[in-house]
Amino acid sequence: MEIKWRTSIMMIAVSALVIVGAFWTTFTTMYATWANSQTFTHCFFVAPLSAWLVWRERRVLKPLRPTSTYLFLPLLVVVGLAWLFATYIDILLFKQLAVVTLFLVIVLSVLGWQVTKKIVFPLLLLYFLVPAGDELIPYLIDFTANFTVAAVRMVGVPVYQEGQLLFLPTGTWSVVKQCSGVRYLIASFMLGFLYAYLNYTKLWKRLLFIAISLIVPVIANGMRASMIVLLGHYSDMTLAVGVDHLIYGWVFFGIVIGAMFYLGSFFADPVPNESPLSFALDSNTNRGGSFSKAVTVLLLALTLSVVWPLYYHYSSEQSQLNGKDYSVEMPDVPGWAGGEPMVTDWIPAYRNFDADGAGNYRTEQGAVKLYIAYYNSQQQDHELVNYHNSMLDEHDTDWHVVEHGTITVTLGGKEVDVPRMVVKSESERLSLLYFNYMESGFVAGDMRTKLAEAMLRLRGLPTYGALITVISPYSQEAVALNSAFAEAAADVVAAKIRAAHGE
Repeated sequence: MEIKWRTSIMMIAVSALVIVGAFWTTFTTMYATWANSQTFTHCFFVAPLSAWLVWRERRVLKPLRPTSTYLFLPLLVVVGLAWLFATYIDILLFKQLAVVTLFLVIVLSVLGWQVTKKIVFPLLLLYFLVPAGDELIPYLIDFTANFTVAAVRMVGVPVYQEGQLLFLPTGTWSVVKQCSGVRYLIASFMLGFLYAYLNYTKLWKRLLFIAISLIVPVIANGMRASMIVLLGHYSDMTLAVGVDHLIYGWVFFGIVIGAMFYLGSFFADPVPNESPLSFALDSNTNRGGSFSKAVTVLLLALTLSVVWPLYYHYSSEQSQLNGKDYSVEMPDVPGWAGGEPMVTDWIPAYRNFDADGAGNYRTEQGAVKLYIAYYNSQQQDHELVNYHNSMLDEHDTDWHVVEHGTITVTLGGKEVDVPRMVVKSESERLSLLYFNYMESGFVAGDMRTKLAEAMLRLRGLPTYGALITVISPYSQEAVALNSAFAEAAADVVAAKIRAAHGE
């Protein structure tokens, strides 16, 4: 018996419900971001918009017949394993991308390629369900700050830059998260994607316009920031320093996007003027697959999808939060004396740790502060590497990054490229070194830490971890001082962290 369109649509609907149910935890993390971040409120409209775009192609789809295929089922194994790996190491972005991909592969398997290729762009739109883009914020901030400095200097206005801080004769500006332009970038990307699909039929035109929609907002945001700084400068800090700062930005963004769409309209492809009869007589009309095969493909596809969360739920040996009280003792560091006075009250903006501690050390060359944040259970929101964990709290406007880079430090007999940073407030300027410790040793950087965690899980070893931060008052010798302390303290710090875990 040949399968009907209505049956295939019901199969897709059932698949969506099963995927949402099986990966409920992953979807709830997506929803939480949509609901709590203004950057991603558009995600609520992605699924209905995708469905409407598919419905819009109904005249093209009607003469075709769904033809289920086993060919793409092995992809479900690959994507499922990717989800499982991302779950073990708690990388939300990869988990969410994997879930959307699982659904798309099921659609491809149930409908077949001849049908799916007609709606590939509406289906790809579902990737906008994933709240991605915040990972680009540090790079966008750097670009915007450097662009603004170059533009302001180009018109003859003197400006001095310290990282994210810009000093003009009339006032000081800070390029913070809200100035990064990530909202403009994400909005432009999605609008550009839709515009390219609705106005072009040639693939190269669509891809080119999508690429332009990614480049234009980055440059436009630099121009926006430069315009606001210059408005503030020439008005003696009476314009573009309050709510009008945001208004000018969105108005300018709207003008730029409108201009991009207007120019793009000159290259739009004509819409084919074909009657329903011409579709019905289309020689490419395919013969539909059998109902029994479609059901078999659907059952196999769903099985190969839901097996991964079931395996993770019943077979995972991950650590569970047990309510135990942990503590981290400050070590005695060879060659360094402990005691007061406190170097600073500042600590990194890490949260949900199981224990933390701080100590002060001094030598003839200077004084440093050691801060340790210990995580015994690497679970979502109780993990060493998390989106909300950073050196500076994004909501704290008193502190700013003025310099960052890396330096090679020997930790536990291994050379590690350790991030360094200079931060400042009105009353303090501090030099920082920060890195992590896990069962496998010292590691620096979020990605390397996550990979180390994954290897520990695969080997069945404990996945506890800790942030180690060395802090000293800023000076020309501060980086060397922090490095010397980190190298001297590495072994004893590692021993205290292992002791906190109970080893």
